[in-house]
Amino acid sequence: MIKLSRTAITVFTLAFGLYHAVLALLNFDHFRVPQLAAVAIALYLASLVLSLADRPGLALKSPKAAFSLIAAMLISLLMAGSTSAEHNDGHATWHVAGIATLMAIIALRQHKVMAWFGVSIMTLEVLLWGGPEQLFNAGIFGALMLVAAAHAASVTLTSTSKAAAEFREQASATAAATAAKSAARAERQSRVDRALDAALPLLNQIESLDGALDESQKRQAIELEAMLRDQIRGRNFDLPELLDEVAKARTRGVEVQVLDDGGLEQLTESQRESLLKDVAAHVAKVNSGKLVLRSVAGEKWTVSITALQAGAEVPDLFIRL
Repeated sequence: MIKLSRTAITVFTLAFGLYHAVLALLNFDHFRVPQLAAVAIALYLASLVLSLADRPGLALKSPKAAFSLIAAMLISLLMAGSTSAEHNDGHATWHVAGIATLMAIIALRQHKVMAWFGVSIMTLEVLLWGGPEQLFNAGIFGALMLVAAAHAASVTLTSTSKAAAEFREQASATAAATAAKSAARAERQSRVDRALDAALPLLNQIESLDGALDESQKRQAIELEAMLRDQIRGRNFDLPELLDEVAKARTRGVEVQVLDDGGLEQLTESQRESLLKDVAAHVAKVNSGKLVLRSVAGEKWTVSITALQAGAEVPDLFIRL
């Protein structure tokens, strides 16, 4: 792929546009009213510089595009007043290519309607000045082709810009998703490491006793196993007040399951803390049976609390917060 810098394209376009002004200056003594021609050339040069120097971005600012349009219409009138069509030897129609260049620039820079309006007015003015034969003699067809090419290029550039923007958005989303997955893996690994650190002393004790635990040690092992499950599967249910109530519920003989499937990740820290305090208050009221605390992403609720007695068809407690 060949890549050209914007500076190089601007310099090339400026040189192409200046050619028409130089042609007019070289034939300046041929104009019947040189003062009008001088004003026309000055307007042309001012419009050319303004339309090319406007940065950043592809789109030309609307006031500058409007200035080029008005200048184009005035240039045709001025040149019609400075030269007679009967004595035209070709040099008087430099402005046709010049105006076409201006309109091509503003078409390329996202003002296509203005460009077509400007070249249409210029065509009408030249026809009124010199008659239908000027369609061929003055280069009207070439002017129309130049604006048409700029229009097509503008559409292509707009489409390419949109595609590039969509690609950047997709790349950004992919990078964000990858970062989120990496963070989630790191968090899970951190939780596993903390759980193993907490469990290691008791596991070493079990090994040293060859599994011959007393009742107190067995109860401690069961509580540790539940704590490990909570840390790995409960994730964001890690508010100290809630964990304390869960531990108390288990002491009362309640079977507690804590499952976090991403619902709490959408909350701020203060929202999560407030919500989990409410959950802890409900947990404190459960004295028997099975208690399930669950958070699921993508639901209208954040946390569900279900308390059910063994063999019962209807739960004692079912709340969604």
